[in-house]
Amino acid sequence: MIRTAFTILACAAMLASCIKNESGDYNELEIVDRYLTTTSYDVQVDGNGAVTEVFYVDADGVQTLLARTAVPLTIQVPAWLEGETVTRAGGPQGLSHLEIAKHAAGYDNFASDGWVKESSSVLMFEDSRFGDFDYNDLVLYVKHQIRGNGTTTPGMMTMWVKPIALGGYNDIAFGWEDGNGEHILTDNVRRDYFNGRSGIINTYNTDDGYIPSIPVVDGGGNTVCNGYTIVSDRTLMERVITGNAHADHIVGGYFKYDAVPTTANTTSNDAKAIKYFIKTGRYKFYVASVDKNAPEGQFPYGLSITNGLYHATETTPLDQTYPGFYNWIVDGTPGDWTKNRVTGLIYTKHTDYARW
Repeated sequence: MIRTAFTILACAAMLASCIKNESGDYNELEIVDRYLTTTSYDVQVDGNGAVTEVFYVDADGVQTLLARTAVPLTIQVPAWLEGETVTRAGGPQGLSHLEIAKHAAGYDNFASDGWVKESSSVLMFEDSRFGDFDYNDLVLYVKHQIRGNGTTTPGMMTMWVKPIALGGYNDIAFGWEDGNGEHILTDNVRRDYFNGRSGIINTYNTDDGYIPSIPVVDGGGNTVCNGYTIVSDRTLMERVITGNAHADHIVGGYFKYDAVPTTANTTSNDAKAIKYFIKTGRYKFYVASVDKNAPEGQFPYGLSITNGLYHATETTPLDQTYPGFYNWIVDGTPGDWTKNRVTGLIYTKHTDYARW
């Protein structure tokens, strides 16, 4: 099957992180490259307006579009690709690989100097410097799309957020930043993403029937607010109603934020250009940021995962839920550790996460 234009890729992590010290200033902290779950891939084009498409195909054969461009482009792809890059005619069976499709100029009315980068990920955060590292204090599905023209023209970033779980009691703000500065999407995830509900949400291994973001049923199905639209995920709701065993049981909507200018262009590496973070009190935790208070100085405060995976149950460290995680995070052992999980230690309300 072919997914929509949004991939299961991670938008990837940051290469610079900071946490405020007692004086209120930011200090740079160590960032370890192996925390990134994606790597760069240079998309080549034939020129003269010809269009190149890049698809990611996972081991189950699910195909998703990563980029469409008429100009040379740098994108992020999963770090643990197993297969070779192949033509659209077909690739190795049972392996994760990239497929390339070539089209003549003007394909699908695509501009000869246009480009699109589309990525999505599961973001999993710890909200304390002394946490339990179950990575379920905040779990979100996010996706972003950058559109632009030419090789240097700044693109426009559109962001989508789907709330999944909230395992922390701290007040949490969520946002992203690039060379244009900080973009706070919400200063209170509990209020805006989880309808103000108190307590822990979707992290104990029971089905409480809670829907994080309530489906919108007014008029055209959407509510337009200042800076974002709450979108009713009708396709997902229909999947659940039909009893699809592979459907996600969270049937709430998602948040689509208005496009804003971004410094991420065709030549920039999104892992450097886009940095997700949360704020709790005076601390600011980026994806992939660590400091000496993390276990063995290794475990990051946030993860951006290239696959849709199950999050850990409450107070279960992720290295117990996914045994390969420890080897990957500490030893840098290559391979997709998300494929091996321990039954009973994952949140089993979902048979599978909703994909974009």
